Amino acid sequence: MGPAKCRVRVAESTDSQRIIQLLSQLGYDSTPAQVEARLRRRQELGGRHEIWVAELDGTVCGVMAASLETRLGSDEQKVHVTELVVDRAVRGKGIGKNLINAAAMWGTKQNADLLFVLSNQQRTDAHEFYRALNFEETHRTFKLPLV
Repeated sequence: MGPAKCRVRVAESTDSQRIIQLLSQLGYDSTPAQVEARLRRRQELGGRHEIWVAELDGTVCGVMAASLETRLGSDEQKVHVTELVVDRAVRGKGIGKNLINAAAMWGTKQNADLLFVLSNQQRTDAHEFYRALNFEETHRTFKLPLV
């Protein structure tokens, strides 16, 4: 099945409630004030971070956030997809691919060299999604809580 005809656009504060619902499908709980503050912070950070939503028939059905990163040990500039969720009710219709394509186009405009995502080892369905888009599995992640 080809990609669904959806519109991908930059997220706005009016999308907050729907973004909260989508993020909750991944187990992330946020309040409207928190999401609105994150959207404002994106604007304040001057183009190195972006948040998009996907709309299908006028309803927000997906959200993705990405940041540009540079490393000390390399001249590469990378697009890091930090969140990506498509509503369970419309998964498998190409909406996630449309969001990834938006991040790739944004990264190309920013002169980024590659796009990457970190995915929890328990999200095996997401791993299959990324593999189907030709992402290469390359790293293992370790984390240390600071609070």
